[in-house]
Amino acid sequence: MSLGGALDAALAGLRVTSAGLELTSHNIANANTPGYTRRIIGQAEQAPGGDLSGVRLTDTTRVINTLVNKQLQLETSGYGYARTLNDYYTSLDSIFGQPGGPTALDTLMNNFQSSLEELATSPESYVARENTLRDAEVLANTLNGLSADIQDLRGQAELALNDAVDRVNDILGQLSDLNSEITTTTQAGQATASLLDRRDSLLNELSQYVDIRVQERPRGDVGVYTNSGALLLDGDAARLSFDASGAITAQSSYSTDPAERTVGTISLNSGSGYSIDLIADSAFRSGEIKALIDLRDTILPQAQAQLDAVADSLARSLSAKQVASTPATSGAQAGFSIDLSELQDGDSITLTYTDASSTEHTVTIVRVDDASAPPLTNDYTTNPNDTVIGISFAGGIAAAAAAIDTALGADLTATASGSTLTILDDGAPNNTDVTGLSATVTETSLSGGTSSLPLFTDGASAYTARHGQVSQVTGFAGRIQVNSSLLADSSGLVQYTSGVASGDSTRPQAILDRLFNSDQTFGGSSGVAGSSTYTGTLSEFVNRVISFQGREAESAQLAFTSQEVAYEQLSERQAAISGVDLDTEMAFLISLQTAYQANARVISAFREMTDLLMRI
Repeated sequence: MSLGGALDAALAGLRVTSAGLELTSHNIANANTPGYTRRIIGQAEQAPGGDLSGVRLTDTTRVINTLVNKQLQLETSGYGYARTLNDYYTSLDSIFGQPGGPTALDTLMNNFQSSLEELATSPESYVARENTLRDAEVLANTLNGLSADIQDLRGQAELALNDAVDRVNDILGQLSDLNSEITTTTQAGQATASLLDRRDSLLNELSQYVDIRVQERPRGDVGVYTNSGALLLDGDAARLSFDASGAITAQSSYSTDPAERTVGTISLNSGSGYSIDLIADSAFRSGEIKALIDLRDTILPQAQAQLDAVADSLARSLSAKQVASTPATSGAQAGFSIDLSELQDGDSITLTYTDASSTEHTVTIVRVDDASAPPLTNDYTTNPNDTVIGISFAGGIAAAAAAIDTALGADLTATASGSTLTILDDGAPNNTDVTGLSATVTETSLSGGTSSLPLFTDGASAYTARHGQVSQVTGFAGRIQVNSSLLADSSGLVQYTSGVASGDSTRPQAILDRLFNSDQTFGGSSGVAGSSTYTGTLSEFVNRVISFQGREAESAQLAFTSQEVAYEQLSERQAAISGVDLDTEMAFLISLQTAYQANARVISAFREMTDLLMRI
């Protein structure tokens, strides 16, 4: 190498070292800047034509591990999901209270039971009657308040979904702009590190809301999809919309049918003009949005169903009255007749019969007078083995009997006379035998002549579990009240007909037995026994509900803690790889300083040698 070549190499070294010093100072200055990724400057040997001529600068790149970055986005989605669930479960657990707490549902139920036990012992006591009604009111009011709190949480989830969708749209819009800017900058041969940092920060924030999959393109831009495959960004950003509901009630529910849906849904509107319901399409699998959907449409409605089951048991177990049938025949046909004069909308008839193989069948016929009400399904009752039929009695019992006859098929016959329904087998063919017929009707009078009592009502109306198009049990916990007639005259707690003595314990003992000493069957929608029905006393069911909510809150907390650890570990790993470490930068700074001094010494030597040559 000539002296000129040595000078060129030293000058190139100074340029590279100066650039390194500038970049190192930039790294140090941004050590605490959120989202900043450490940069390194590239350098390569400069040897045109095989002749060494120093060093040259190459691209400035970010120090990043793509695999760790993608994994962090995945864990961020899980973290957003677990954190949101934990926040709401913490509130839900506080709503139900600690078992045995002074305002917990189990404590109030125990207080009501104690009052009833005192009433059964001293039915003539005015104080015992008033205490019973007071504790019943406290219990009903507490159910009202718990129901309102749950619907408030659902309303908060609805609003949070609206805010989340707005933020997702904002992020997607910024990513679309950055894609264009990165592509233009890349084509111009300019540095894109700062733009890429901004893009990664936005992608990480987006992954808090939605589980995403990112595809990097050769031009430097990215495409963004949900893990289910829904396209969010490819050139232009897709637009999400959320048609928030004005108010959330216990009856508000999601449906894939827009005509039946009464809560908001998230739609994806592409630039091509089509729109899809992302909730119906199960597009969200993790992230805050998925958690809010699960809370609004599954978790909180289940908590409401548990309260409604308690309220339903309080009301129906006391007001239900059994109506027996009498044997009936017509020629070779045999069966039973039953008086349905007290049957109301929501009350039911139970028919049992055997077929030719001696297999017994149970049919539950429910009076449903609203013609627009949806058909009943077999899970309408807690009996997993019955067949449920909804029949309108709006046109009279004769029309209802004709509808029952059609529904039962050719081997059974249903007819009506006055208010009496008769169901008979097929007679001589002997394909069927009617083995039982009974009805469960709702007692609406305080003095109906039996121990049945409408102690609790649906506002001012009788509670039969169904009125109109919507099951009356849905949201009943928010509407249950103590019968106003009893509040005006507590004697109805004891006297069920004229002539009953004030000290008669028949009705108080019946109330106590029905509520707290008899097993009841609770539907699988409560979730306390998985998807199966739960059989036990009302007090046992209440204890299961509180324990269930406590366990769910604890599980949510554990899941959040576990997810938080995974998220923080990956965040620390990413920071260790991509973050600015001041010790490392200072060490590199010393190395650059040494290199700078060495290159400067080469230039100084070149000058001395040149001066020497000039003096020769």
